[in-house]
Amino acid sequence: MKVKNSASDKRIKVQPIKGLGVLSFDFDNKLPSRQEQIILDSSTGKACLRIYKKFIVGRGVLDPSFWNAKINSEGLTVDVFVRNIAGQLAQHKGFAFHVNRNLGTGKVTEVNLSKFKDFRLPEVETEEGKERKDQVAFALWDSDKPIKKDSLIWYDKFSNDLEKIQEQIDKEENPEAWKGQIYYWTPEGEYPLPEFDSVIEDMETEAELKRFRKRTAKSNFLGSHILITGKTEEGSEDDDTSVIQDNSSDPLIEELEKMQGGENAGKFLVLEKERPEDPFELHKVDLQNYDDLYSNTLNTTKESIVEGFLIPKPLLLRGTSSIGSSKEIQDSTEVYNALTDDERRIISEVLEEVFSEWHEEEINPSNDYSIIPLPVNREISSEYFPYVSKNEIRTSIDLPEVEEAEANKKTMAETLGVGGTQSLVSVISDPLLTNDQKVSTLKILFGLPDNEANELIFGKVEPQNETR
Repeated sequence: MKVKNSASDKRIKVQPIKGLGVLSFDFDNKLPSRQEQIILDSSTGKACLRIYKKFIVGRGVLDPSFWNAKINSEGLTVDVFVRNIAGQLAQHKGFAFHVNRNLGTGKVTEVNLSKFKDFRLPEVETEEGKERKDQVAFALWDSDKPIKKDSLIWYDKFSNDLEKIQEQIDKEENPEAWKGQIYYWTPEGEYPLPEFDSVIEDMETEAELKRFRKRTAKSNFLGSHILITGKTEEGSEDDDTSVIQDNSSDPLIEELEKMQGGENAGKFLVLEKERPEDPFELHKVDLQNYDDLYSNTLNTTKESIVEGFLIPKPLLLRGTSSIGSSKEIQDSTEVYNALTDDERRIISEVLEEVFSEWHEEEINPSNDYSIIPLPVNREISSEYFPYVSKNEIRTSIDLPEVEEAEANKKTMAETLGVGGTQSLVSVISDPLLTNDQKVSTLKILFGLPDNEANELIFGKVEPQNETR
């Protein structure tokens, strides 16, 4: 006997859409849009996604001139561009954007924002599909209106290969009509599942709990009841004109329904008796303890969502203290920086691939496309004060730097190290050396300038000729 295991079913159902020549993104071809709505409906999911994206973006690239460079005619900057594709990567584990090129040189001239959810992969099993294998189809796939084949816009996929670029341009009857390229990234060239896919159901559960809480509040937390009403008649039993009246317009029922709130007018279940005796009966329905059931389900659901994103709890202000201790947040930042390193590397590689072919050579003078992770500022302990500058101490405790002359100067102890400091002290305290000999020794052995060597030996007093 074979046992069907529904858990083994694929999370994405991909199949050709007849007449369009594309592969469906799940059974309704709207998985990315559904993912977005589920996230928006879950407060914990939305918070986790925001932190996930923040760590992917990090502190941006090293060169601020590149970070602020404009990359299209509408003033789009690298900063905004990176944040956009990082958001798509966090949301869908894929991203898409548009690239324009110079028809003569093939160099990239412009980068424009696009939405990952607006593109579909071609179905390549047909002859027509094989010609589309290096293209993606654009349409507003989340529209309620049917998508027609002639409304699809096909774009060539991104490539830096000059021969392939020329082939793409030559396919058009008029080269000026070439639409450019779409950089369509997924982990393995297929429709991806987001990192949080395993907790999608938990996010939906949290959203349902939120709606339940709203409904119970609007109904004044009134328990469920069954209202049984009798029939009312006009005329006698012998009168053929007697009519059974619908009591839906009964003022009592109307008032009871008003008490239930606009979204829950059916809190009372109204039943009609077979006989007209007795005006009504009201029965309370005993259900499980809502408070415990709600609280336990909500707490476990939130925990599952956080675990699905692998976010350390202090980053969500859920540490051992009310908002998490400073050390917990610092440790968690280091951990999550490491967990999101792959995503930053992906974006760095994309930046290099696109902007290394930029039509202007100076867009990134440093030629460094690395995404800098979020900083971890650890407070410097007092025992290390002799080895760091004043501004380094101030920065470690989130105080602004000062512009004093000595603020960024490190101490002599840090420069010399422990052994060098001990040797310097032994020279200063050596009873067999004259003060002038001590000054000369400090200058020769430790490379101190005259003023520092004299200050160590004589203090504020100018050196004098002395005899012993």
